[in-house]
Amino acid sequence: NPISVTGFENHRGMISKYFPTYKAEKELYRMGLRKGEQKDFEKYDFQSLGESHRKEITSLMRIADPIFWGSNEPEDILIDENNIWYGIVKKKDLICIVGLWKYESIGYIAVVGTHPDYWNQGYASSLISSALKDLFQEKEQCFIMVRVENDPAVHTYKKLGFSIRNTHYSYERS
Repeated sequence: NPISVTGFENHRGMISKYFPTYKAEKELYRMGLRKGEQKDFEKYDFQSLGESHRKEITSLMRIADPIFWGSNEPEDILIDENNIWYGIVKKKDLICIVGLWKYESIGYIAVVGTHPDYWNQGYASSLISSALKDLFQEKEQCFIMVRVENDPAVHTYKKLGFSIRNTHYSYERS
């Protein structure tokens, strides 16, 4: 019983047949970026986050998007050589985070979150740009899944050079 099931539009019938209790549908863009296509928006200092930052990361995730990340706990945060976290700290508070997952020749942006008090000030663009610079030292492509209705996020990723590759549908248990 997975938490969610994701597929393309032509998979909808199969998902409803084999996973009848999975009803909560989310439409997601899969956006991608190849090494060398990224645009630089580095503006703010950032730091790598480690084990000691788990509580701060989950706290910021809950504030930034309580519906999507509200149930995350510190022990849910993976931090290792393939799960890398970056953050921007202002006035001793973590205000923006990016979590990357590295896999073979590609990377995935797993989490981006900014405290609402700091939205629309370039923090996410700057931190993603810095994280991509680090990621592209060893990986050739980066992907992210973005909710279709999240216009500010789609705009930010396009500004950084990402393009929409396809649309997925994610279903969660009712």
